Amino acid sequence: MNSTQQTKTDEYTKLNFGRKAGYACGDFACNMSWSLIGSYLVFFLTDVALINATVVGAVIFISKFWDAVNDPVVGSLADKTHSRWGRYRPWVIFAFIPMLIFNVLTFTTNLNWSEGFRTFWGLGMYFILVLLYTMVNVTYSAMPAMMTRDTETRSALSSYRMTGAFLAMTILSALTLRIVNATGGGAVGYQRAALIFSLLAAPFFVITILSTKEIVQVDDSQGEKVSFISQFKVLAGNWPVIQIAVAYLAWGIIQGDIVVYLRHDWCVFRQYAGHKGKKQRNARRCSIHDYCRFQYSVLLCTGYRRCWAGPVLCAAGALWAGKRHDAGKCVWNDAGYSRI
Repeated sequence: MNSTQQTKTDEYTKLNFGRKAGYACGDFACNMSWSLIGSYLVFFLTDVALINATVVGAVIFISKFWDAVNDPVVGSLADKTHSRWGRYRPWVIFAFIPMLIFNVLTFTTNLNWSEGFRTFWGLGMYFILVLLYTMVNVTYSAMPAMMTRDTETRSALSSYRMTGAFLAMTILSALTLRIVNATGGGAVGYQRAALIFSLLAAPFFVITILSTKEIVQVDDSQGEKVSFISQFKVLAGNWPVIQIAVAYLAWGIIQGDIVVYLRHDWCVFRQYAGHKGKKQRNARRCSIHDYCRFQYSVLLCTGYRRCWAGPVLCAAGALWAGKRHDAGKCVWNDAGYSRI
């Protein structure tokens, strides 16, 4: 009886600040990789590695289906894991180093390679990185359920990890391009930036591993076994889930497009804004015109409050405003300021 009572008390433990902060370090470390991918990979592949933008967009779109398949597979395998380190923790222990290595390899290219090999290398490394990130992040996200049964503490862990993710994204936003330019620019600069952020992430993963412990005991024999096919069948007619999925798809389109769009538009404006006369007026006109088109897409987003309508319309607007990336940039030539 005493043993049972002690186990129950341990499983409902409230974690102290150090344990919560230690867990949050994991999401900080994860975003040293994934926020870099989300913000800069499309630009790196198209403008640095010089891979066809249509191919990059198509393959990254396909990779989302790959992600949809490997997520439940990794989750199922992790649920069946039993080790002295716990159920989910060993996945983080053994997968985070390969993930960080492939984070660097994904941002590695050589313009002396053929375009076919650059495409195969860049997108192949990305596919492997997606799988390794799933192995780390899916199991990391499941760890709070095994660290305590106390719902308040679990909620606090989620809040702490979001704070860690936000800090990582802030650091990446502020430093990535500065590091790229300071370490040589171009392909070398991006590779070194990825290496620096990967090295920065490693000790934070170690802190998470040392700060967490899985104490909740789960009897697998009492759990209901559900096949993968049955899991997908649940989605049929489940409109709230479908709307969320569409919203995430739309947000992915925005992330993949708007970084490239704003970068080109701002660079074009800066390049010619210093000129006087016709060059300056046309540069300003080109930038303002496209900026207004993007703002219109944002107005569409805010004008429709339904879960799926706003993000979808905003994504469509972003594609509309940024479509000239495939057609070429605004440049000054003998005929004036034009698109090519």
